[in-house]
Amino acid sequence: MNKEQFLKELEYHLRHLPQTEREDALRYYDEYISDAESEPAAIAGLGTPGNVAAHIIAAWAEPVSDKQDDEHKSKKQDNGKSQQNGFRVFWIVLLAVFASPIALPIALALAAVAIALFAVLFAVVISIAAAALGVIAAGPISLIVGFAFIFTSFSTFMLYFGLGLVCVGIGLVLIKLTHLLAKYGIGGLVKMLSNAINRRSRK
Repeated sequence: MNKEQFLKELEYHLRHLPQTEREDALRYYDEYISDAESEPAAIAGLGTPGNVAAHIIAAWAEPVSDKQDDEHKSKKQDNGKSQQNGFRVFWIVLLAVFASPIALPIALALAAVAIALFAVLFAVVISIAAAALGVIAAGPISLIVGFAFIFTSFSTFMLYFGLGLVCVGIGLVLIKLTHLLAKYGIGGLVKMLSNAINRRSRK
């Protein structure tokens, strides 16, 4: 493999990186190989383009995650954008691990774990959301039933009226819980898996 072939394959593996980082990496390895006394020896010492790309992406992903942590602690980040960045880092690093034949078993194991965790989290979110909708739907029904007793039994009316308000309140709390779980639970899961992939890809 000559320098042009190495750089072309490296560029392919780095295609998911931002353009600036990708160009900087390609420029660095272009100069590194050109300055070496022996081009074949320099390329052989670097390893395969897939392995080189995995290390580049891992090194790029770690500062991104650290920066997001700092922004979160200072409460100056946009939550939606941060979560999208977390997904982006996770998938880029996972693709980098898949690009490395040596790390392929690790990537398959992490992918299986990721799918299982996302499935469990999705099931929990859907269950809470369904419960929230059911409780909220019971609220108006209880209120309607209560109004049917307003002239015959005021105490019964108050009982159903109170139950209706409680149902609506619990439903709204469950909806908020669903939103928070989907927002921070998925974001935290993505961050955890990204960090795990980063550590694996650096080994």
